[in-house]
Amino acid sequence: MELVEGVVKEFIRAHRISPVTVFLGVPRNLAVLRYVELPLAVKENLEESVGYQMEKYVPFSIEELYFDCQVIRESKDIGNIRVLLIAVKKTAVEPYLSLADKLGLRLSGIEISSTAVANYVLSLPDLKDEDCCALVYLNEEYFEFGLLRSGFLDYSKRIEGETLKSNPTEVLGRELKNLKAVMGPQDHDLKTLIFGSKADLPPALEEMEGLDIHMRDSSEFGLASPELIPAYGLAAKGIMKLSMKTNILPERFRKRPNRTGQYIMFGLAGLLILSLLAWGGGKIVSGQLYLQRLNTELEQLSVEVAKIEKMKARVSRVADHIDFLNSFYTNDVSVLEVLKELSTRIPKSAWIQRLTFADRELRIDGLASSSSELIPLLDASSIFEDVSFVSSITRDKQGRDRFRIKLKVRDSN
Repeated sequence: MELVEGVVKEFIRAHRISPVTVFLGVPRNLAVLRYVELPLAVKENLEESVGYQMEKYVPFSIEELYFDCQVIRESKDIGNIRVLLIAVKKTAVEPYLSLADKLGLRLSGIEISSTAVANYVLSLPDLKDEDCCALVYLNEEYFEFGLLRSGFLDYSKRIEGETLKSNPTEVLGRELKNLKAVMGPQDHDLKTLIFGSKADLPPALEEMEGLDIHMRDSSEFGLASPELIPAYGLAAKGIMKLSMKTNILPERFRKRPNRTGQYIMFGLAGLLILSLLAWGGGKIVSGQLYLQRLNTELEQLSVEVAKIEKMKARVSRVADHIDFLNSFYTNDVSVLEVLKELSTRIPKSAWIQRLTFADRELRIDGLASSSSELIPLLDASSIFEDVSFVSSITRDKQGRDRFRIKLKVRDSN
């Protein structure tokens, strides 16, 4: 446990993980697993009802156990329910709880490796609509067999020890036949999924009658080793809705997940899984950190895009100014030249109040001490012609002449 503690601490430190929602897995051989048929009426108070009869199903008192139960099938026509009961002695779980305390973690749940493997299978996209299938998990130390019906683990068995080591092929063949027998008669072959380190099956087993065997490669979901499958199933329980919800950790000990934050889940499933978590879990956490970095980059790019949009608007305004200035040129005659000529020819005693220029015709309205002198001054210009008053001259209250003059701009050609 000290070795495991060091591995997990280093993993948390290396990936800068704060204490978050954690699911812990314990080996299947530490638990007692029973399938119980109960009246439908006890469904509302299932845990309390099972607790009263615990010694009927498990050879220990309820004070010695952590346990949980889940309805996996309901038959309203006959008025009963099928319940999966999982019980683990407190003394068997204490080393794992002690490890969590040393790591400063509050657990959200504890479950056995069998239900974790079932959750892994139930999380596979191509199996979400599968009504019934068998699963076989092959490990170097043990084999686990299960049957999934309507998304629930309806049968579970673990084989380990000398019997397995002496003749694993015989054990596998016998248990595959048992799975077929448990399923009962049906009009199609039972889909059987095999996961684990023993990738090659004898031809006799692959062609077993009544079974549709599929060898599944865990690497298709980024798992470096099949031994990480239970850990994947634990982590999946924290981030998606799965039908297997067993949790032997008492309610009072459970950490309440913060639904406003982002879930970061990793599972611990026994000594071997804990020792490998720094490797397999690192990929999951690295993916989350990479996603966070991408989100940060996207936010920074959004700011840059906003700046570019502002710059585009500014360029558009400058382009409008340029178009406006370009409009000052009619053919080869510059309005600026016309204005310069007017400012030179018109004396300081005169003021232009309004000026219009279109189609080489210029009209000016204004005030002057003596408007009559404007005509010869403008007519003497080299770029003006046909200078004349548009209307009669009037005077304002200060005695200044109010004039309106029109003239044409000569064509330079």
